[in-house]
Amino acid sequence: MRSLHCLRAGKDDMLKRERQRLTQQLARFLASLGGQVEPLPTCASGPPAVVVPTRAGRLRVTCYGNWLACRFEQPDVARKYLPHGPGQRLNSHSGKWNFHFGRLIAAEALALFRAELEPILLDRPPTDSPVAADEARLRPFFDRKVGEWLSDGQQEVVRVLTLWATRAGTAATPRIELGNFLHQKEERGEAAATG
Repeated sequence: MRSLHCLRAGKDDMLKRERQRLTQQLARFLASLGGQVEPLPTCASGPPAVVVPTRAGRLRVTCYGNWLACRFEQPDVARKYLPHGPGQRLNSHSGKWNFHFGRLIAAEALALFRAELEPILLDRPPTDSPVAADEARLRPFFDRKVGEWLSDGQQEVVRVLTLWATRAGTAATPRIELGNFLHQKEERGEAAATG
């Protein structure tokens, strides 16, 4: 059987190199979540599945290049956490939760999958946690900064990302210098409350 990665892409299909990149990027992402590769039965062929624990139960994910075959082991649990019914991604009876991608690059396809998966991950901080509060306060800052970087052109975006990846001594601990942004926001909020 020919690999799905070697099939020629149609005009609305993901390109071959992007299917390969998606497979690699997805494997790294699922491994970072503690996903466990399921061994294939000796009589079966095809890509291996990775099982990831979620709040909606165990999710089995198999990448077929330009689409992800996902299925929750317990559909009744998944229904509590995800929209289901006509027009929704989750099949409430079988637990299937598939993602089909058109002509996207791998990073966009992975971002779409992550956006729907991350809210149901087990280790996601509750929305009332200090971490979530910091994320909410930083979002407008980054919305504004990304707009500035993009209006300055590609060179500025590359410069900022390079600084981010090399700050604090090593690329293993990337960071973007926020200065006193968080403290300024707190002071402005207190001044508005007392003013």
